[in-house]
Amino acid sequence: MTVTYSSRVASVSNVASFFKLLIRWKGSVIKLVLVDLIIFLVLYFIFNFTYRFGLNPAQKRTFESIASYCNQNTGRIPVAFILGFYVVLVIQRWLQVLRTLPWPNRMSFFTTTLVHGDDEMGRLMRRTIQRYLTLSTVLLTRDTCPPVRKRFPTLQHVVDAGLMTDNEMHVYENIPAPQAKYWVPLVWSTALVTRARKEGRIKDDISAQTMIVEIDKYRGYLMALFNYDWIPIPLIYTQVTTLSVYTYFLACLMGAQFLDVETPQNWIDMKVPIFTVMQFVFYVGWLKVAECMLNPLGEDDDDFEINYIIDCGFELSMLAVELHGTLPEMDKDVYWEKVEFDLPYTAAAEKFKVEPHLGSAIDLVVSPKVSEFLQDGSCSSIPDEEASPSIIRRRHPSKMQRIFSNRSRHMRPRRQLSRTTSSNSQTSGQSNVHDRPLEPQSLQEDSQNQHRFPKHSTVLHIGEDDPSNQRDPYSHRLDSMISHISDVSGRSADQDFTHTVLEAVIEESNEMEKQSDPRCGSGEVGLTNMERGMPKEESENLREKHEDQSAEELSIRTEHTDLDPSIQKDITPGAPSVENEEKMALLTGRDEAEDSATSANMPPASQSENDETDPNETTSLLK
Repeated sequence: MTVTYSSRVASVSNVASFFKLLIRWKGSVIKLVLVDLIIFLVLYFIFNFTYRFGLNPAQKRTFESIASYCNQNTGRIPVAFILGFYVVLVIQRWLQVLRTLPWPNRMSFFTTTLVHGDDEMGRLMRRTIQRYLTLSTVLLTRDTCPPVRKRFPTLQHVVDAGLMTDNEMHVYENIPAPQAKYWVPLVWSTALVTRARKEGRIKDDISAQTMIVEIDKYRGYLMALFNYDWIPIPLIYTQVTTLSVYTYFLACLMGAQFLDVETPQNWIDMKVPIFTVMQFVFYVGWLKVAECMLNPLGEDDDDFEINYIIDCGFELSMLAVELHGTLPEMDKDVYWEKVEFDLPYTAAAEKFKVEPHLGSAIDLVVSPKVSEFLQDGSCSSIPDEEASPSIIRRRHPSKMQRIFSNRSRHMRPRRQLSRTTSSNSQTSGQSNVHDRPLEPQSLQEDSQNQHRFPKHSTVLHIGEDDPSNQRDPYSHRLDSMISHISDVSGRSADQDFTHTVLEAVIEESNEMEKQSDPRCGSGEVGLTNMERGMPKEESENLREKHEDQSAEELSIRTEHTDLDPSIQKDITPGAPSVENEEKMALLTGRDEAEDSATSANMPPASQSENDETDPNETTSLLK
């Protein structure tokens, strides 16, 4: 039932061949949509005659309103969208079914080659194996394909056709299996392969395994065909597609009417809606294509010829096993004494002869000036700057970069007091790592975090007033920390750098937790809590009092530090800043800070004893 027209479209130069396809009846779109088109036109003209001859003027106005409403809203139905996806899904499924059609020809080549024996038993084994494969196909398609069912309505018809014996039918019917039993003949085929191996008709185990694997592949094709018949495309998808198409054209019965209203759409009165008919043929024909291909094992014009597949497969497989051992006498061919093998062409086929393809670059000519080989070391294909390892960048951030990046995102920004390496730190031989600030070295991340700083957090810079130095202090903090580690430890900062930095991160985290605790000082956090619920004037007076007190204590403490004089002249005693208040909170609340340090495994006793005398410890508190 497959409509074959490949010979008619062998060449596009013959335009008439494609137009001849339009007048073919079998498998044509006109044959599929003719009945639906006739019903649509009958209903259309019923509405049209009723409007023109059966309604009064008031009723016509109502009809025209309904027609205009339908015409404006038919575009809301996504016919092309739904129908397009549905047809694509159906065609994919149709092609998959085509690829799973079982053909026993491949197995016949293995059977006639690997099952030896010119006697009657050897011939019987080969023919029986191939007959069982065809029998399993018939037993499956009897249950899935209506044309095959009509051809073999009962098992007795299968016996009469010569595909099954009476004894085999008796054994088959007595198998107590409630499910489909099309696979039983394949089990019989594997048993015959095993018997042939035991009798020596199959020479080795590899040959027997090859035949059993091929039988299993054949069973897989039958199982896939059974599954496609069992599980179709979901019904809801088919319903939605069908409803969308037919609902659209039900609306066109009213929306496509030519009315008596003087509008640009009705400037001409067409008795027959030509373009609506064309639209109906295209959309409904598209739907009919999907309906025909939905079950390729059916009785439509373009469904698969399962009966022909059974006949062709059975005949070719039986003929192949009958050719076992037959070989024509070998003789020398006509090219025995020739080196060049030129097969002849007829005059009609001479224009199709082509020259052999030797490569697309075969005609490329290289100038002699650039065709000489270069001497070793005369030229380098990679520039020096590209080969330099200094331009190598990490594709992903390192572990330390991730630590600093996470810390910069979560820490509270504070004013940083940078200082130069003092002689005291060099002579003492050791220094608290948390005296040095720890921040990321990425300028890009610092620029992203600048909007989080308070406006009054003034940054104190050390050194020259060069504009190049007036930038965010976070860019230099990691370098100063590395330099400090090198000075204190007396070795390269790269040695044990990770452990030192991690220890510094942990210690400074403990210090920040202590500073952020409201119980550990009376800085800005304390003032903020006190200001809540106060009048505005009283709150301002309280803030000025704390600022004056902070300035006095800060000036007293800085006299005992080893800071550079440039720091002292840049400090403004009365400047309102969160960092100054935090520093004074640390100085005035040392007792509470010592309790917090004890909980963080820090020695508070030594800190309290040397607080007044050790300048390094005072600097640490300022930091």
